[in-house]
Amino acid sequence: MVQLRKMALSIAMIVFLVIQKPVAGFFNERTHIVLWTSLPGISVPYRIWSSIQRFSVNDNVVFVFPQGLHTAAEVTKEGYDNCNLTEIISIEAASPATFNLESVGTHYYICTVAGHCRMGQKVAITVPDTAPKQLATPAPVSSSGKDMSDDAVTTHIVGDEFGWSPSSGGASDYKAWASNRIFLVGDVLVFKFVNKLQDVALVPKSAYENCDTKKSAIAVYKTSPATVILNSAGYHYFTTTNPLMCDFGQQLVVNVRGR
Repeated sequence: MVQLRKMALSIAMIVFLVIQKPVAGFFNERTHIVLWTSLPGISVPYRIWSSIQRFSVNDNVVFVFPQGLHTAAEVTKEGYDNCNLTEIISIEAASPATFNLESVGTHYYICTVAGHCRMGQKVAITVPDTAPKQLATPAPVSSSGKDMSDDAVTTHIVGDEFGWSPSSGGASDYKAWASNRIFLVGDVLVFKFVNKLQDVALVPKSAYENCDTKKSAIAVYKTSPATVILNSAGYHYFTTTNPLMCDFGQQLVVNVRGR
């Protein structure tokens, strides 16, 4: 089981290193590149890739693959779930194959070559509503019980524009983000992520270090944007309940100072 997890992680690393490199003169920030292949276990890195992208209406998704070896087809959810080739909406056989994300919602893509979809060559892409509802932030309370709503409270957007996702730079990216900030009791962390694909887990140090989060989580936040009030001084450890994404570097530790 451990060996399979390591193999999936290795495949994910290879795919990320390739698909995150820009192709000069052709792609731009509104284009998402997919290295389209049928390696065993590839469904895991495709799920991770999709979860860390920030899709918007009218973005383009470009599937790059060797000519004649694959196809890229948009299908219904039933076609995606069951690799049903009768559920094709549109199909491209030439690479690079470009699909425009014309609407909010989840778009499903598979390879129609025999056996490739069932091997994992498929990806679901969710385009979120561009105007999500904002969660009300309750007045922070210090560890002593003092209402701190009148004090200067800072709201920190975790990861800034990148948000809360596994990063190609690993946990060092979030370490660098946290190192440039001062966290005080009563401050607020806001985690922005893709609902149903990501979550936030407040965990003990041991769970943070070992990515053993499902059983050890102190609190889990499943709806984005997730608001966490830093109610006490000391180190606070955050990761995700998905151990693979934790291994990939979706981890954050903040040192909170008293006021």
